[in-house]
Amino acid sequence: VEQEFRNQPGNTPRDKWITPLLDFRAVAGAIDPDQERTEDNLQGEALANKDESQTAIRYAAQLIGIPLVTGFIVSRALADPVLNFTLQNNEDAFAMTDRQKVEGAHAVHVEEARLRMDVAIGKAPPLNEEKMLEHL
Repeated sequence: VEQEFRNQPGNTPRDKWITPLLDFRAVAGAIDPDQERTEDNLQGEALANKDESQTAIRYAAQLIGIPLVTGFIVSRALADPVLNFTLQNNEDAFAMTDRQKVEGAHAVHVEEARLRMDVAIGKAPPLNEEKMLEHL
């Protein structure tokens, strides 16, 4: 039925609601006294819409799935072996720079000051040094 609906010569275009409502021919074409033909057209259009929806969902799944699978394969097949080989040969290859160390120390000091302030105002329970170091 769907193929017949799509391939009928002289058939009005699908989604005819897009045509302006003031066009008399569009309004006259929408009124069809033959109920069976109208039901066949509706069934054909429903099947065509179903097919288009399935195609769109498949396309969206491919749009999301293919990059995810490709990224996973590349990371497992190329990046991990290269990183492991580099770390085995040179342990300092990915060592932190001095700037990163300073930024990290600053972040720890800020967190420690925030935590001490929370304890001082009663927002957090009292912490001993061990719990403080564990948190940091």
